Amino acid sequence: MIHKYLVYLSVLVLFWSCTDPVDAKTENEILSFSVEGQIAEAAINSDQATVFVEVEAQTDLTKVTPEIGLSENAKITPASGVETNFSNGKVNYTVTSESNEVKNWNVSVEKEKSSEAKMLTFYLSRQESEAIITDNSVSIEVKLGTNLSNLKPEITVSPKATISPASGDEVDFSNGLVIYTVTAENGTELLYKVSVNTPKIYEANILTFIIPNQIEETVFDGSTLLIEVPVGYDLTHVTPEITISEGTTVSPQSGEVVNFAETGYVDYSVTTEIDTKKHYRVYVTEEVIKADNPNIQYMGRVDFTNPLKPRLYAPGTTIKVKFKGTYCQILIDDQELWGNSHNYLEIVVDGTEATRIQTTTKKNTIDIVKNLTDGEHTLTITKNTEAGIGYIDFVGFRCDELLVPDALPERRIEFIGNSITCGYGVDASEVACGTGEWYDQHSAYYAYGPTVARMLNAQWMLSSESGIGVVHSCCDKTNVMADIYETVNLGVSGNDWDFTNYQADVVTICLGQNDGIQDSVTFCSAYVEFIGTVRSKYANANIVCLTSPMADDNLFNSQKNYLTGIVNNVNDNKVSKLFLTPNLNRGCDYHPNMQEHELTANELEAFIRDLMNW
Repeated sequence: MIHKYLVYLSVLVLFWSCTDPVDAKTENEILSFSVEGQIAEAAINSDQATVFVEVEAQTDLTKVTPEIGLSENAKITPASGVETNFSNGKVNYTVTSESNEVKNWNVSVEKEKSSEAKMLTFYLSRQESEAIITDNSVSIEVKLGTNLSNLKPEITVSPKATISPASGDEVDFSNGLVIYTVTAENGTELLYKVSVNTPKIYEANILTFIIPNQIEETVFDGSTLLIEVPVGYDLTHVTPEITISEGTTVSPQSGEVVNFAETGYVDYSVTTEIDTKKHYRVYVTEEVIKADNPNIQYMGRVDFTNPLKPRLYAPGTTIKVKFKGTYCQILIDDQELWGNSHNYLEIVVDGTEATRIQTTTKKNTIDIVKNLTDGEHTLTITKNTEAGIGYIDFVGFRCDELLVPDALPERRIEFIGNSITCGYGVDASEVACGTGEWYDQHSAYYAYGPTVARMLNAQWMLSSESGIGVVHSCCDKTNVMADIYETVNLGVSGNDWDFTNYQADVVTICLGQNDGIQDSVTFCSAYVEFIGTVRSKYANANIVCLTSPMADDNLFNSQKNYLTGIVNNVNDNKVSKLFLTPNLNRGCDYHPNMQEHELTANELEAFIRDLMNW
């Protein structure tokens, strides 16, 4: 019994400065909502004042009789047990507390959606027989001479399902399998591999393609052929030896000299006896130093699930190398998450002023530097844009030679935060504020975190996302930092980040700008819990809680009070606070600009240097 009173007293002491008693008479919450035929527990969102209930498909939505649980002594209109029509969409309910405070709720009752996602029929005008359809494939044979490059299949699927490509869309089957996706009403997807075949004698295939002194076997990727050659190979005069399907011809011919230097590729076409054609594009490129080379250094949250294509999500993730030669080229695949949108990179050669570049396509071969002196050079590549813009896959380098690099700094800092930590709005030198896309001025490299790390000769890792908060995030985000912190992609789902890969000496937390002024108990409790999560990852790190550089005076004063209470009561002598200069908002969208990030970095650098005796 004594222990229970001690725990209760401790809780009172912890939140003495952060809590106010809740007046039950003002509560006007819907606590439960159930109807006949519902499939799962109702989804009740108090902040949005919404209730969502999914019911069986056969339910009559015009006659629904809910049973509703409310806050103590509260009343609701329409009342619990009253038959209500939900067939026209949301229904408004009004909950009135004991003290007559009113809260309006929107309640939706919807039928469950069909999960059927099957392809039922597949028809082509020149088919020889009915299509053979299994659970995940379709095979169909068409008449001799059919042009496979522009067929328009007529397809039927399960009721209420959709298919992509759509029925009637023109599709090219000349390169082999085509993937069709059938999507059920509830979003369930089923993939079908569809092959359209003509008699083999009329196939128009390149069977082998070999050039002198190529490094490995030619890679066939559909109608694309990939060949690697040694660095310095003469691509202007290449003589391929080619074999093709029986009864076909190829242009350019086998043994004919071609030039791969101008574009990096040459187009070939194979023609059958009945004049149907199949087109190939052959790429010949100099040898790539692959991404798993031990002389390549990585810094930050990097996903090594595929070691030949390390995936970089987070802002500030960095690749470092030392190389020999007069040039360096990098190969990067871009996720293209936003269609034509692409990531920005910051490139630093030999420690000189950084150069900002942007990827331009799904697969990028970028000439980083040319015409260098023929000697040793260093190269740093930093992802300027955040995970929300999409990942990049690093494929490798082309240069004369990678050398053993200098060791990375032993000091390690992690910077946890929101758009400020991401470097949002920092660099408007190429795309002016208010123009372009929302991420066009992102520069993680020049954000306060990496700037501090470079000043302190330390490694950096940014664990940040624009709009994120402790208990409330902006911009329609439903997740908070605690939801994404332990993932490698800083998303609500994804592979876990292995914190043993990067054990930080110092962790800074710069959150709260998107929360705004909150209920102190709610905010302080969540912040303390998040510090506990960070401590569970770093047993010995110093954790520094920061006010927001972007905060106005009111938010700044509130954050000072929050952090003072949190640090005083967290019971951890390695947790401290730093009040940064506020009202730094001269960058894009009222974020700090590059000079203001430097001001923040100077304040934080001095604090960490004194804290760590660096």
